[in-house]
Amino acid sequence: MSWLQFLLVRIAFGERLEKATRWDYRYGFGILLAFSLSVVFFSDWLRPLFDHDSSLRLWMVATLCILAMVGFAAFCGRYVPTVVLVVAVVTIWVIHFWLG
Repeated sequence: MSWLQFLLVRIAFGERLEKATRWDYRYGFGILLAFSLSVVFFSDWLRPLFDHDSSLRLWMVATLCILAMVGFAAFCGRYVPTVVLVVAVVTIWVIHFWLG
């Protein structure tokens, strides 16, 4: 089931939606920052892996990157202010698209 289906089931059973907290916003922007860093990491520095390595090594690298993303997002959700995360996300995406 997707997250949308879970949300619809929860609403159908009468669960009320809660307003997002500061931690939710920081965790979300932390995920976005970690995702943008991993896109830059995969597209620029790991390109030789896609041509020459086995699928097991690619799977291991992807799994480690996902674990690092979750840990980084949890760290950002706890310690980094939202404004800093938004500025970092916008800066990284603009630079990545500009240098393309």
